[in-house]
Amino acid sequence: MNRTTSAKTRPPKPSTPNAFKTLSRVGLVLFTAACGWVCFLTLANPPLATTLQGWPETILLLTGALTILLSLGAQLPAQNVILAATLIAVIGGGIHAVGALANLPFGPFIYTSAAGPAFFETLPWWIPLIWITFILSSRAMARLILRPWRRLRAYGFWLIGVTLILTLLLDLAFEPFASKLHHYWIWSPTKLPLLWCLTPMSNFLGFTTTTLLILMVTTPSLINKSQNRFGPQYAPALVWLLLNALMISSAVQNKFWPAVVLVGAGIVVTSMLAVRGARW
Repeated sequence: MNRTTSAKTRPPKPSTPNAFKTLSRVGLVLFTAACGWVCFLTLANPPLATTLQGWPETILLLTGALTILLSLGAQLPAQNVILAATLIAVIGGGIHAVGALANLPFGPFIYTSAAGPAFFETLPWWIPLIWITFILSSRAMARLILRPWRRLRAYGFWLIGVTLILTLLLDLAFEPFASKLHHYWIWSPTKLPLLWCLTPMSNFLGFTTTTLLILMVTTPSLINKSQNRFGPQYAPALVWLLLNALMISSAVQNKFWPAVVLVGAGIVVTSMLAVRGARW
């Protein structure tokens, strides 16, 4: 009798996580459509999209970031998600603004008018969204890959390391797309002789250092401290895959073969490991 009464009087589970999950799926559908549209505009001959001032690119960035944040909201308190997103945007955007003014830590570059409106004529409005999308989608993919080892004591360090690698892979795919194809910024020569599709290696050193700093600062707010156990997050990982697919399709069209080979191999290996981890 007591058990029956207890079961009947037990308060219903909150529906907010389910609402976040549903909204993240809607966001993923919109993001996928935006990816397809931007891909069409980019591959058209001549390209129909050359700046980040148009609505297709805006929808792409906004729906990608919202999909990831809503998916996180289904598993973490809203204040944690907002805090993590704010920290990523402020740190990543702030360091990028410093980089544009002082040429550190990424190397000497200047933004062009193709990058669209900028905060204080220094930082394009979409750079903070890029940091949020790159880091959190890479972290979701890393969590899928590392699911078989999530009970290990060193899991947190492995998660940061794999996230760092996947974020760097995204940047390797994004640089030819952004600087060589769409000319959002122009790089100046550096003392380092090595280049990646006209991008100096100093950019990737600075990008890796900044990503590591962001992960160290934001990881505590992204840890699930409740007793609830959730399944794998697919939506943010799919955002990671779709972004890479968008950029590699442009690389194929424009014969950026180093990007095609490296990023293509990274996508295949990452996808295989993610599928294995999701089934665990």
